[in-house]
Order: sequence, then C-alpha cells, then structure tokens
Amino acid sequence: GALVLQAALLFEHDWAFAFYQARPERLAHYRTRGWRAVHIGEDPILWTDRFTLEGSAVGSLRRTVRKLERSGLEVRHFMPGGTVFSAGPDHAQLLEALRGISVAWLHGKSGGEKGFCMGRFDPAQLDDVWLAIAWVPATGRVEGFCTWTPVWARHGWALDLMRRRPDGPTGVVEMLVVRSVEFARARGDALLSLSLSALVRVDPSTGEPDGSPATDPARAFLIEHLSRFYDFQGLFRWKRKFAPVFEDRFLVFADPLALPRIALALVRAQTPGGLLSFVRRPQDAPAAKPDPRTEAA
Repeated sequence: GALVLQAALLFEHDWAFAFYQARPERLAHYRTRGWRAVHIGEDPILWTDRFTLEGSAVGSLRRTVRKLERSGLEVRHFMPGGTVFSAGPDHAQLLEALRGISVAWLHGKSGGEKGFCMGRFDPAQLDDVWLAIAWVPATGRVEGFCTWTPVWARHGWALDLMRRRPDGPTGVVEMLVVRSVEFARARGDALLSLSLSALVRVDPSTGEPDGSPATDPARAFLIEHLSRFYDFQGLFRWKRKFAPVFEDRFLVFADPLALPRIALALVRAQTPGGLLSFVRRPQDAPAAKPDPRTEAA
C-alpha cells in the first residue's frame, strides 16, 4: 500500500528509487510490481540467547577478550532512557577522550567520515544512542568506543560506529562487541546486528563466502564499481570472528537503467566528503564545522 503510493509519486516526478538492505521476506511482493532485486550483502546477526565464547569457532576471540580482561580493561554502557552519557560526573573527560580517539582513528583513512548506513562521530548525538566505552578504571585511559542504534521491529540493535586508539591493545573493539552482547542479553534484547557486509554472499550450507563470479549483471556492476571505495572483504573477515548468523540483504529498484545513478548515490550518501575524499590526504580534508550545541562541552 504505502510503498506503492510512494513509488507512484516518485514515478510521477521521474525520480529513480531503490530500497537498500531489503530483507528477503518481501522479495516476492516487490517482484510482482515488476521491480528488480539484487543481492547486496549479508547482515551478520548475533542472537543474544545463542552467543557464546565457548567452542573452537570463537577460540581466537575468547583468548583476545580474556587477555584484555586480565589487563584491567572494562566496558561502560550509556543508554537513552537509562544511564545518560551527558549526565555522568566524568562526562567532559570522557568526551575529550572520545574526540581524540575519533580524530586519530580517521587520520590516514581514505574517504573520511562515513554516513548513511554507518555512524559519524557527533557529540551532540551521544545521548541518543547506546554508547559503549572501553576503559581502564585504574588509569582512566579510554581505549575505544562503539555506538549502537535501535532496531525496533526486531527488539535489537545495530552497530553504528566503532573507534579505537591506533596505539591501543589489540582486540578493543572485539571486547566492546562481546560485552555489548552480554549487556543486551541481560536487558532482554533479542539481537545485535554487526551491520551489512556489503557485496559478500555466504553459502548457507557451509557458512563460507561464495567466491564464484557474480552471474547477475546488476550485481557484477555493483561489485565492480563499489568495491574500489571500501574494504568489504576486510570487514567481512572481522565480523566472521564472532560466529554470527548471516542474513541475506537486497537492493530493490524499479528501473535497471537507473542502476549507475543508484550506485553513485550510495557512494555519495555513504561519504559526505564526496568521491575526492578517497584521494585527498587527511590533512587536506576540510575541517568539520563546529556544532554550537557541543562547543562548550
């Protein structure tokens, strides 16, 4: 109903449209409208009632977390409607540490800050997301942080932003994810999504990535033109260490001739700095405009 009306409005204005990360349950409905669906990637899901650090599949992850535990690293959680970040007595010190980590993390990374389906570091928004901070209480040193946004329809959360000190210990983000799963389970949340592993297809029978060439011309086009901008394979390998359940996600669109424009729109939406930000040195990138809401923080 609503989607059909929206599509009709877009067609009336000669606008192309696409549904990004569509789930497979509705594909038959989309196809009855004559729309195309292309496999765009896999969503790695951690079900809180099944997640465990036991077993050989997560042996490396388990050893990493245990080592960080022994070093004194802990994770603090701040959530909307609960323990609010800005209300903490050490808010100013923590915020300054998060800013420094974010700047150091971005330095030298092509493309700059991302957006659209990934979070951007915005101090003004930290009270509106679930913020997990890895720190050493004995010294007060913050080693990394991540944020999660709610997935209301599935009683869960999706990974939005992750940052760590470049000179920090190995496995900080891994520990943040593990502690977040445990915290979500205690709250009664159903799942955590590690967010889309784009342009990857997993064989459901083996759990291994399908390395065969793309037979769908539309998918082959997306792989050719989007993979140059992002390290999709590296992110996929990182997410696999948590032994998630992979769920198919699709790009749905009505006009095959609009696919190049859709691909370009995805790149532009994901990288507000534009395509030149992938070749621009970090020190050459334009400085972000100060936010008056956070200048005094």
